[in-house]
Amino acid sequence: KNKQLAVIALKVKANAKVSEIRELLIINDKYYLKLSIKALPKNGKANEAILDFLSKEWRIAKTNLEIITGHNHSLKLLAVKNITLDYLNSHLNHYIN
Repeated sequence: KNKQLAVIALKVKANAKVSEIRELLIINDKYYLKLSIKALPKNGKANEAILDFLSKEWRIAKTNLEIITGHNHSLKLLAVKNITLDYLNSHLNHYIN
């Protein structure tokens, strides 16, 4: 019911010791979800690892996640398809300090 498309800005640190969502932070008045990922930023490996990690973490199908900008940059925009805002907010609120 009421499934929508959400776009989330990510700030990604690749080649990290552990894959984890760190916090929500503000850069130039925009909210970014800070994410550390173990994969190296080579040949799309980190981008693939981001999708794998977030699909498991948020329990949503990987096919509903797509990096739409920032493929070769630490700042990315992630599209999340077929999700209710309540479900998404329940996950994102966990990272607000």
